[in-house]
Amino acid sequence: MTSNGGRHRRPRNSTASRWVRAAGVTGAGAATPLLGTLTGLDAAQAAQHVRPAATPTPQDDAAGAGLGAGGDTRPAAAGTGTGTGNDVTRPATAAPRTAPAEGGVVPASTPSAQGGRGAALTLRTASATVHVVVPGDTLSGIAAERGVSGGWAALYERNRSVIGRNPNLIFPGQRLELTVGGAPRQETPASAEPAEQPEEAPERVSDERPSRDDADRAAEEQRQEEERRAEEERQREEAERQEEERRREEEEARRREEEERAAAEAAAAAQAPQYVAPVSGYVLTASFGQSGSRWASTHTGQDFAVPTGTPVKSVAAGTVVFAGWNDAYGYLLKIRHADGTQTWYAHNSGLLVAKGQEVSAGQTIAQSGATGNVTGPHLHFEVRPSGGSPVDPRAWLRARGITI
Repeated sequence: MTSNGGRHRRPRNSTASRWVRAAGVTGAGAATPLLGTLTGLDAAQAAQHVRPAATPTPQDDAAGAGLGAGGDTRPAAAGTGTGTGNDVTRPATAAPRTAPAEGGVVPASTPSAQGGRGAALTLRTASATVHVVVPGDTLSGIAAERGVSGGWAALYERNRSVIGRNPNLIFPGQRLELTVGGAPRQETPASAEPAEQPEEAPERVSDERPSRDDADRAAEEQRQEEERRAEEERQREEAERQEEERRREEEEARRREEEERAAAEAAAAAQAPQYVAPVSGYVLTASFGQSGSRWASTHTGQDFAVPTGTPVKSVAAGTVVFAGWNDAYGYLLKIRHADGTQTWYAHNSGLLVAKGQEVSAGQTIAQSGATGNVTGPHLHFEVRPSGGSPVDPRAWLRARGITI
């Protein structure tokens, strides 16, 4: 097309087209930051014209070198990055080339002044199995970001030895092993829309669950411990109660036994005769008051002829007041009864009770013999009321129901 001045003018390309061609010369590495500086419409146009850096066209080369078909090249206006007229629009300062990160991750572009995001795609590698904790990380956030199968709980169980007992407390620099089978997460490239939808914040419920679970577990352990202690206390009290019951039963048994023994003794005493003959199987010989050369005056008692060793019995209950040798009487026993009367048992071969001993009616107290002034074995028996002068033993026994 011919203008008024006769000069041929190139068709004026849009700013986006010239930026795209410039990117063809500079390379794909520089294209990314260049794209990041475009506004919404420019970025949309640029996205349609980006070509791989390995196959630039001759037109792209010319545009990249800043040469027009018929016009001259002037530097862009300072601070704006764009010229006027037929000038080729170029950035004031060429952006440096950025090498791709190891593993094929392309760095994201710098946001433009309008707040848009770059068109570069960010991808975490599928081979990554370790996550290094940075400030602000949480187990639920890491699990969601890295696609950990089983969520934060599986991530925590796998790294319990690193994290410790509290899953809510992790520190920058800790290396957490990701659960095998977790799928890497791919970030969605920014859209060309001017408004960006904010990402939803991760729910805090999951972060709070471990704390609640620990609290519930601690409460359950405390409850079980309290139940165990209560059971031990109950068993101790039960053992003490049973021991006290056993002691009471033993005391009651002893008391009943004593009462029964006392009752038996009382019954036996009631049934036992109050008075008995001093010996059995006897033959009466010298009687009370009989005179003879063997006595100083008259005989003071009743003689019962019995073989040596015949049991001699107390005629009534009483207390032994003498037990020993007495010349003419030989081995002699004296017993005082309840009314003060004394009964004497002489010429014994052996004494079976001692002075001060209590005896009952019919109890064996000695063995008959022939000690002292005797002509043969026999029992000499005397009765002395109040311990004084002797009385007729046969009459005294007969008055008490004993006939001899």
